[in-house]
Amino acid sequence: MRATTSVAYAGSDEFITAGTPEHAQTISPSKVAAICGVSRFESPYSLWCRMKGWTEPIPPNDIFAVGHAFEPALAALWKIENPGWKLSKGEVQYVTDKLGFPAVATLDRRAVRGSKRRIVEFKTARDLSLWGDPDLDGDCPADYALQVIAQQVITGLAEPAHLMVMGPFFKWRTYTVSYDIEVASWMLEKCRAFYASLQADEPPPLDSHVATYASVREQHPDIEEGLSAEIPAELARAWREQSRVVEDANTTLRGVKVRVLSNVRNAQYVTCDGQTVGSRRPHRSGSVMLVLR
Repeated sequence: MRATTSVAYAGSDEFITAGTPEHAQTISPSKVAAICGVSRFESPYSLWCRMKGWTEPIPPNDIFAVGHAFEPALAALWKIENPGWKLSKGEVQYVTDKLGFPAVATLDRRAVRGSKRRIVEFKTARDLSLWGDPDLDGDCPADYALQVIAQQVITGLAEPAHLMVMGPFFKWRTYTVSYDIEVASWMLEKCRAFYASLQADEPPPLDSHVATYASVREQHPDIEEGLSAEIPAELARAWREQSRVVEDANTTLRGVKVRVLSNVRNAQYVTCDGQTVGSRRPHRSGSVMLVLR
């Protein structure tokens, strides 16, 4: 593993590509949110299983491809907003083993102005309502903010970073994420403990994250006919009770939806006090579905 000061550029032989076995064994900023338990998409347990090879890597998807394709456009917009700064032509990667675990940070762009160096990240979003006020420092989704702080830790670039997001109808926002030493220290402690657990074959505890559920299901796809497995009485009782809670909640929700649909009739949008709270959308069955905003 290279030292902290080692830098590689996209297309070079030293660049570690995401999805390769070498990259899979490192802790990257995109994994930090999961390790710290704040990711919307992955849990500590599901990430641990992927890094151990217990489950398959996540394959590239259309969202990733779209985000990558939008990077040049966002870079051009960022340069218009930040005259006097220069951007790297492509991704810039830092690799280090000086943090207590092997780490790699790949920046979408690195900005330079005189002696200053700044991280610039680009995202795409289907719904900007899930993002906060760009005028408030770090007021973007917590997992993305933590990802940027992890990049600052790995690269040593502590200048406030920029996170630019492109939303629907080509509307974009730019968020500033400042380095936070307390968050960085907490994050490093979590990452070191997580990496130590990988070496000790001690997975994180199970939780209710949807990614944990998917990970456990993926590990045991086969069904051995006739085999029984005993579970504790407390677990069986919890399974029954929570199933009843879900069934009751679904029944109640269905009743509420019936009343809403009866009220709105043929309208597309559902409003309350002048504010849109939901909509009716076509369903592939030929009927309609009611969606809460």
